[in-house]
Amino acid sequence: MAGTALVIAYYFPPLGMGGVQRMAKLVKYLPKCGYDVLVLTVKPIRYPAQDEFLLRELPATVKVYRSGSHDPARLAHLFHIPIGSGAMASMAKNKGLFWPDAKIGWKGPALVLAREIIDWHPVDIILSSSPPITGHLIGMALKERYGLPWVADFRDIWEMRPPEKRYADPRIIEKSNALLQKIGRTADAVTAVNASVGKRVSSQAIAIMGGFDPADSSKSHGDPSRDTFTLTHMGTVSEVTPMTPFFAAAQIIAARNNTFAEKVRFVFIGELDGGRIRQQAAAYGLADRIHLTGYLSHADALREASRAGALLISVADGFPETLPGKIFDCLALPAPLLAAVPFGGEPEKLIASTHGGFSADINHPEVLADRMEALFVEWMAGKRWVKNDLSGYTRPAMAAEFARLFDEVRGNG
Repeated sequence: MAGTALVIAYYFPPLGMGGVQRMAKLVKYLPKCGYDVLVLTVKPIRYPAQDEFLLRELPATVKVYRSGSHDPARLAHLFHIPIGSGAMASMAKNKGLFWPDAKIGWKGPALVLAREIIDWHPVDIILSSSPPITGHLIGMALKERYGLPWVADFRDIWEMRPPEKRYADPRIIEKSNALLQKIGRTADAVTAVNASVGKRVSSQAIAIMGGFDPADSSKSHGDPSRDTFTLTHMGTVSEVTPMTPFFAAAQIIAARNNTFAEKVRFVFIGELDGGRIRQQAAAYGLADRIHLTGYLSHADALREASRAGALLISVADGFPETLPGKIFDCLALPAPLLAAVPFGGEPEKLIASTHGGFSADINHPEVLADRMEALFVEWMAGKRWVKNDLSGYTRPAMAAEFARLFDEVRGNG
């Protein structure tokens, strides 16, 4: 069964960074699964990273429609205001002013354009993506107006964390969880990056994991460094993805292994607070072992990461359901992963099932140090890490799962 899918995604190319990848790659490969794709996204916003390549790789048949918005990031772009400072930043974080998120100002203009799109093009199914949750409000409104089948996809539960870990106000927590439950009841299907996220929305949620794009990985392999043992991290660093466990582990090893102390080097790829990272590293005697590339396009980031001795994944304690999208790109690269993550969480399970590398509980730096040193010893010996078959974790495979779900939802409707 073929048809036309309307994909609602606030974060979409030419915006860059990890949150864009899931929908960008899905839209790239859905046409090969028989679905024409229309994308509803936002006009240019104030945003830290642009990646034109992600836009250029979309098939010519994909039609992208961009609506206006009254959200802080769009207003900051229009009025040339830096969103990361001053009154604009405070406004964007004001949960009393913006609920369910700061993108609620996109809903009205997006619905106006969506109605025009549906009038111009027969649409068979709607897929909305979050974050932001506002995207699901748009999908819900269109389902109610047109009776079209609607799939709600969750990259995470809310905005990087569940409501109870994001808000202090019990009333906002209750209101947020009620909205999640309403989405679960109203949508024809709920999909999520893993079962832990999906079950928070619906007991019937379907886990459709992310993946890597074979077209990216086939062009990304550089020559691994043999002079330095490079520990490379791609993407954002935050309280949910801390780097200090790795610095603590490296300090432990350096105290007992002079060769490691001479050869270890950390590389950070992305739009990051370099001053803060250097300050944290300095506390562990690693200030001169830090290299920051700044933001790189997705292709360039993978090329840089392919030179690593090990690839770093971090998820803070208390977030076992968080599975960073970049983990699949890391799995597709030659180097093993070294993960500091909650015991029994989604990242640990995926790394174990793919033989992707080593994991250690984020609360046990001495165990992480043992894992890091074991990878260093293998690197010194020139051994190649061999991962399990990853063919089930590709972006084309992900698109095929969505297409099968679309067929099922439409057939049952």
